[in-house]
Order: sequence, then structure tokens, then C-alpha cells
Amino acid sequence: MKRPLTLFRYKGDLVGVPSSIKKQILNTDE
Repeated sequence: MKRPLTLFRYKGDLVGVPSSIKKQILNTDE
């Protein structure tokens, strides 16, 4: 289940996303 990049900004929707990608998203979003 790959989610669109647009949904990545939702913290609760980051399940299954690699931690490295998740950190980049969180750092960019905050």
C-alpha cells in the first residue's frame, strides 16, 4: 500500500514509510 507523497505530510499516515524517508518528511514539514 504505497500512499501518494501528498499524504505524507499527515503524521498519522506515515505508517509503513521507511524511517529515513519519514525523518526527511518530518524535518521538511516542521
